[in-house]
Amino acid sequence: MDLHTNILISGWLNKKKSSDFMSLFGSWNKRYFTFDGKVIKYYQNDNKENHNIFGPSGIILLRDIIKIEKEKQIPGNYFRIITNSRTYDLQALNDIDYNKWVLLLNKHKKERDIRIELLKKQVSIKAENDLKNFMQDLKKEMNKYTHKPVIPKNNITYNETSDDESDN
Repeated sequence: MDLHTNILISGWLNKKKSSDFMSLFGSWNKRYFTFDGKVIKYYQNDNKENHNIFGPSGIILLRDIIKIEKEKQIPGNYFRIITNSRTYDLQALNDIDYNKWVLLLNKHKKERDIRIELLKKQVSIKAENDLKNFMQDLKKEMNKYTHKPVIPKNNITYNETSDDESDN
């Protein structure tokens, strides 16, 4: 099975070692990255046969990405991918690759964010409708058990004696 089907972008990026997160100019490794619209994978080489056998060195799920930003403290084609669990510092080899990666990743992240917001609204609307239907059903059910006294109009007798007269 080819792991490289539906690849939107691939190429070499430098990745800062995660153990050097405190150092701006820590150790960097050249890695081969791929992105299929949902998952970023990185490998130690660009040999696709090895990718199929050994798998990636690491993965970044699009759904886990919080932010993609230009690294402002380091000049050059550096960018940062911030996820729920860690931050990836990356460097493109040239301006063209930098722009391709950052634009494509941001485009897919934005589309994902929009889909999530639409789903939240759909869930919210459904929950609101479900609550409205529940309340209507509850009202109907309560009406079954609420007895209103029925007072016949013509059969009412009144005792016109006062309390003083009845004591006698």
